[in-house]
Order: sequence, then C-alpha cells, then structure tokens
Amino acid sequence: MIPTALPCRWKLSATLPSLRRIRESRLLTQQELADRATVHRVTIASIERGDDAQLSTVRKLAQALSVAAEELMWQEDARVVRANAMLGPDAATVLK
Repeated sequence: MIPTALPCRWKLSATLPSLRRIRESRLLTQQELADRATVHRVTIASIERGDDAQLSTVRKLAQALSVAAEELMWQEDARVVRANAMLGPDAATVLK
C-alpha cells in the first residue's frame, strides 16, 4: 500500500543578521517594530540574538521596515565592520 501523505515536515526559516542594525537605524524599539509587524516583542529579541525566523515572520518584518527580505538576511563582513570602526566617521574622506 502506498501512503497518501508523507510524514515529512519542512522548516522554512532564516537567520536575520541585519535586523537589529536596520531596526536601530529607523530609531525603533523592539516593541515598536513588533507592533508594526504584528509579531511578539519576544520574537524580535529572539531573532536579534541569532535564532531563526519563520519565513512568514521575515515577510512581516521586511514589510514593517520597508526593506527587501534579502536585506534582512544580509550580513556585513566582520573585517569591514572592524576597519570602519578603526577609521572612524571620517573613513569616507580618508579613502577618497
């Protein structure tokens, strides 16, 4: 006998390394973002700590922040972050 349904369950999720940076650049608290995205504040905190987010949550957060979902999943190279921190706010003029 061939089963009609397979007991297979896919976990559709993603990590969002840029969420905190984008949220803070918009001057939003975790609660304000949670309210805009209609998710719980604990969900935002969990994702910002590095836990996976369901794809439906990724869509809600991207829409609430007016960004593409891909931008939330983008992670800046740590070497670039350190170099920018060492060069300071005048890095753009130094590199010209």
